[in-house]
Amino acid sequence: MPPARPPVVIVADDFGRTPAVNAGILMAFERRLITASSLMANMPDFEAAVEAARDRGLTDRLGVHLNLSEGQALSAELRECPRFCTPEGALRWTHRNVLRLEPSEIRGIAAEWRQQLERARAVGIAPSHLDSHHHVHTAYAIGTIAIAIAREFAVPTLRLSRNCGQDPGLKVRLYKRFFNGRIKSAGLSRMAYFGSAHDAQSIVDSADGPIEVMTHPELDPSGGLVDKGHVLEPTITALGIADRMVSYRELVSSRLTG
Repeated sequence: MPPARPPVVIVADDFGRTPAVNAGILMAFERRLITASSLMANMPDFEAAVEAARDRGLTDRLGVHLNLSEGQALSAELRECPRFCTPEGALRWTHRNVLRLEPSEIRGIAAEWRQQLERARAVGIAPSHLDSHHHVHTAYAIGTIAIAIAREFAVPTLRLSRNCGQDPGLKVRLYKRFFNGRIKSAGLSRMAYFGSAHDAQSIVDSADGPIEVMTHPELDPSGGLVDKGHVLEPTITALGIADRMVSYRELVSSRLTG
């Protein structure tokens, strides 16, 4: 008898970003194309996302999408950090990596992410996972803060850096391996692999541990369900994982970890 193939968590990022994103994520849940989603707690449609999730019994499938690059800052501390926030309070971090932060920036990022998590808690969400908008938590110095925040709020899982799909080259590949090792050493990994649906095609039949697939569902102007402009349903169906899809909460409770 062949060994059981590992489970797959399909996460929709950006819940709460816009009405079209909210509608797309809810439709994706209804069609069982995703199994979890990550809330943007500082965005204008956050409360609408939470209310809709509550109405549909989806609150145990939600995490928080840590944000430093879009929308308004929730914390006064980050508003004092010009690399991360405009004088008007708009988040604006755009760098892919950063090795060193000023002490004020460390305090500001930590304060902002605490506010984002506390806003989720205030509406009854106990996050099952953390990830980040534009992958900001995978920058070395920022990742240290993300690990500390995950521990502080007892969130059991933190997203890996992308480690499947197209080879990014030796230097980046080594960095990703190092970064993912940090998360595993911190006891925050529940995954062996992370990438987009396109990335996952390369390992979905050979993976030796759980896979997280990132999606960005949204309704286009005609009402179609898309992910970055591509129709979502055929992309997920092509993975052939209907019998392996679980939420993060289900994955953790089953102890099927990477």
